[in-house]
Amino acid sequence: MIRSALIALAVLTTSAIATDPDPRPLHQQPYLGLSVRDTEHGVVVGWIYPGPLGGKSFVSDSGIKRGDNLIAINDHTVESADDFRTTIDQIDPATTITLTLRRSPDAQSNASVPIGGEGGDEFTVEVELGNRNEWTGTIGRGADNRTFPDSPKGAYEDQILDLAHEHGILNHDTGLANLMAHLRSVQDDALDPNSMPHVFRAFRNPLALDTIAEDLTNALAPIRDDRSQSTWQRLETIETFMATELGFDRNQIGNASSGSMFIDVCSPSVVRTMRDNWSIDPDQAQAQIATINTPNWMIDQSLFISLGIHARDAAVRLETLHNESDTKASIPAIGVKGDVIAELIDEHGIHWIIGGPGPNTYDMSIVQRVLDPGGNDTYIWPRHEPQPETPDTRSLRSHQPKIPSRSEIIIDLAGHDRYESFADFAGPGTGIRATSIIDDHQGNDTYIGHNMFSIGAGFFGVGVIIDRAGDDTYDNAGPDSGWSQGVGFYGVGLIIDQSGRDTYRAEKLSQGVGGPRGLGAILDQSGNDLYQANGPNFPSAYGTPGVYLGMSQGFGFGIRGYAAGGIGLIDDKSGNDQYIAGEFSQGGGYYFGLGMIRDHAGNDLYHGNRYGQAFAAHQAIGILIDDQGDDTYWSMTAASQSGVWDESITLLWDKQGNDAYRADGLAQGAAAMQALAIFIDSEGTDRYSVNPGAVLGQSSNDTYHFDTARVHSYSCFMDLGSSDDIYPGALRTNNSTIITGKPNDADPANATLHGLFIDQ
Repeated sequence: MIRSALIALAVLTTSAIATDPDPRPLHQQPYLGLSVRDTEHGVVVGWIYPGPLGGKSFVSDSGIKRGDNLIAINDHTVESADDFRTTIDQIDPATTITLTLRRSPDAQSNASVPIGGEGGDEFTVEVELGNRNEWTGTIGRGADNRTFPDSPKGAYEDQILDLAHEHGILNHDTGLANLMAHLRSVQDDALDPNSMPHVFRAFRNPLALDTIAEDLTNALAPIRDDRSQSTWQRLETIETFMATELGFDRNQIGNASSGSMFIDVCSPSVVRTMRDNWSIDPDQAQAQIATINTPNWMIDQSLFISLGIHARDAAVRLETLHNESDTKASIPAIGVKGDVIAELIDEHGIHWIIGGPGPNTYDMSIVQRVLDPGGNDTYIWPRHEPQPETPDTRSLRSHQPKIPSRSEIIIDLAGHDRYESFADFAGPGTGIRATSIIDDHQGNDTYIGHNMFSIGAGFFGVGVIIDRAGDDTYDNAGPDSGWSQGVGFYGVGLIIDQSGRDTYRAEKLSQGVGGPRGLGAILDQSGNDLYQANGPNFPSAYGTPGVYLGMSQGFGFGIRGYAAGGIGLIDDKSGNDQYIAGEFSQGGGYYFGLGMIRDHAGNDLYHGNRYGQAFAAHQAIGILIDDQGDDTYWSMTAASQSGVWDESITLLWDKQGNDAYRADGLAQGAAAMQALAIFIDSEGTDRYSVNPGAVLGQSSNDTYHFDTARVHSYSCFMDLGSSDDIYPGALRTNNSTIITGKPNDADPANATLHGLFIDQ
């Protein structure tokens, strides 16, 4: 490889980790909750966070609005954004300060970059400073002495670097090498004790997303593919994956000494808020920040508290008891309708039910451990009755309602079974501050969650569904749905389906979603499967009629400004599959999250909308890799098919097949706002349908960060198959290399640099 590319790569793969430069404890560091930026009109308010000013993003209880010009702090004139931060940092928490601002009649608070202006009357706001420990989440607090491995080279990394060098893009002042260095600094500045190793590695080397994806799917393969594993062996495999790949400390798992403090601190309200919004609720900010700030070691301890090593021994005894008792008469058991062969409490105080061969109904609000040998069984999680409000509970409303820790084990050996939840934070394979697991061996089964957070979900815990055979249905829909079907929020949620033609139906935040320090995944081994997350109860984030907000199907989601996101993925090994979803879906990330779809084989259909099919926004990672098959990709509006926005990185790589791509706007290898997009189609006769603009290896503008970063985006489109492909009009041609985009000397931030289109 050329020497300049080696230098660029060496800069990116060092693994030094930035730390907080302020040596004071967080409770001694001042906090105002005001974000400002330098503009041609002076220092302008960009965002008002919850805190002393009562911030609600664009507006605040204090009267300050986005787009206001900041004039002074006390008697000190604020000359720049850096001057503002330096001045605030020199003032102690609990000090009252006076802010002087001006609201221009020309101010534009709703512009993508806030605009101030001239004129307007000055006004003042008095406010008492808070402290960072009280009002900030974990973002930017450093990696807590954790280290992360570097990534091996990407399959096309050398070629991408060489081509960028050959065409003057690599070492351009605003070019690829400096862009990658900028992305690395973005990650360093925002490091979180809960940062996911794969996200860190992606920002370290954006051209190695394929090796990061390969490492992740290879590590998950033993969880998905090994049919010989018992329930407990599978649980051990998951625990090993969590320790080696996610950085959960297995030496601390099972230590419950601080469990009561954990339950007192942790509240589900942040999950409810994130179902309906993009950041925390200003009216519940302190309680939700307390949940975000739950110490990492406490999270680690919670994961396997309720199972532990002794549960494996209990399972062996129960299976023996079942074999010895299959001819015994049924006995009555609380919480069960139908045949029960045995009921016992083991030496650890765990209550077990061994069902009979007939159709049983289990009330899972009462029963926690089930071994059922056969029959078409029903497992019900009933709706929780609301508790009456008292003066004591009313005073704690910001921390209510609490949800109990609960560990469930269901081993069902045969039958077409139905698992149905009518309650939030409860349902099949849902681990809440504990571990829950379902292992269903046979039958066409149905998993239904009518409410939020169910079906293979982990909240500060681990939730697992293993379905070994059958054409299964997973359903979570309706106005109260969300966070379902393989989701993790400070925990792990897995659906492992090993055979059958399966249907996954949901609406929002479902089908492989990773929230902060979370892994959510669907691992499907075979079958022609349908994944659908497309309304009708959650309308478009942009008000588009007939379009719905999905945030599903391989989506990594962070809490912007407060907590780095996790990993959400779908890994489908074979079958002609259909993926149908609304906005922000199908292999994408938001705020230091990583979302991915990996489909290994089959003629697949991907149908999405704005932000879809390898997308990312606001410092995140999106990956879609399809290994084989004649595939169809159809997305609408913007930011799709390796379309990326705002200091983010995407890869869409289709390795084989005659494929068809249809999109519109910032698509097919297109980046904007200091972002990096890679689109690769390795083989086949392909058809591309797209309107002119920032598409097919061309960047859009970079107004967000150009004033400080001084770098442009990079868009790379590579069709490497020798066949003649079909491109729209004369926009692109076969067997050509085109340097895309234009400089803008008068307004560099609005240049459309840098980009490269290659068809070989």
